[in-house]
Amino acid sequence: MRWEDDIRASASPCSTLSLGNEGVPTSCIGGTGKSPVPSSFTSFSTDDGGRKDSISRNAEFESVVLSTLSKISTCIDQHSIILAEMNRRASLAGSENLNPPESIMSHSFPFQTLSSFQEFENKLTDKMVWDYMMRRLASLGGSGTVSLTRRMLRYILSDNVAKLFNWKGRDKIAFENYRTKELLLEAVKITFPAKEIDEYRICTVMKEWLKFASARLKKTSRDSK
Repeated sequence: MRWEDDIRASASPCSTLSLGNEGVPTSCIGGTGKSPVPSSFTSFSTDDGGRKDSISRNAEFESVVLSTLSKISTCIDQHSIILAEMNRRASLAGSENLNPPESIMSHSFPFQTLSSFQEFENKLTDKMVWDYMMRRLASLGGSGTVSLTRRMLRYILSDNVAKLFNWKGRDKIAFENYRTKELLLEAVKITFPAKEIDEYRICTVMKEWLKFASARLKKTSRDSK
């Protein structure tokens, strides 16, 4: 074989090359006697090169697989956003043309008394009432979650009723325990994409709106004089 000839040629002053198992050179006998072949000869093999090629190919394959999975994940995320937006728009379609359930047809918004608001609150356990009010409130629209939240609060509560509430119920009625709070949150969620929804921010808007109900009443009273 050619590689054996090359080794013999480079083995001077050895005149004879002794081959071990599988034709690997182990020693030479020549003018200076028997001496071991340098270890660099004994490690001569194509196996290392083959392993390196295999490792390289595996690394390239893994890189391609990871890149493809990343692209698939991105596509799924984009399609999920599109689907959510389509569902949101479908849920809002024709909201203004919905017929209210008979159980709330007698209600007049915004509520001017606590008792009328309490009666409405109790009816939110009815799924038909809940679904209608959620879409009705969502149809009020707004430039963002904050403006829609304020519009919905004005639609539901007069300042005369709103002043009786605060968020936690310290010396007043706790609005956070009311179903109406959850109704407002759900109405915002079906109006805007999920990435724009910040429940903490929406609840903060509710807190502030309730907090300044008395101030709004005073301002309205002054303006009317």
